[in-house]
Amino acid sequence: MFNVLKKTLRSEFGRVKYEEYAQSIKQNIREAKTDNSEIFNDLYEILQQKNEKSLEEMQERLNTSLLDAFQVSKNYLWAFVAYLAAFVIICSYVIQLYAIPLLFIISGAFLVKTYEFLVNKFCYVDAHMVLIYKSVLDKVRAERRRSAKQES
Repeated sequence: MFNVLKKTLRSEFGRVKYEEYAQSIKQNIREAKTDNSEIFNDLYEILQQKNEKSLEEMQERLNTSLLDAFQVSKNYLWAFVAYLAAFVIICSYVIQLYAIPLLFIISGAFLVKTYEFLVNKFCYVDAHMVLIYKSVLDKVRAERRRSAKQES
């Protein structure tokens, strides 16, 4: 799967819940609504039942996937530069029999990298869901820390 955020969200919520949340966000976008309290409350109820260790692991997985999504964008520039350099070098040997298949191979690889970049760059629904998920995780963990301090 090319979309890093979607992969993480599906593994955290499950495919059915992910699709439900995605449809809700898409509907809100169509209707120009900014209220996602239904998703927030549902996630809050789910995460409230988790222990602190699970929440910490979820936070770590989310942070890792956000970093991975950032890396895809960052690495795309280098992939573009490498593609241009390889294209120029291979084109200078057009007479050779290997040049045309090599051009197709590197162009195909570059198209895959471009697709990955675009999918991760323009995943508005997933980014919106990540923001909700992160805010719920932060709220639940903050409440747990507050209650732990009050008890001691």
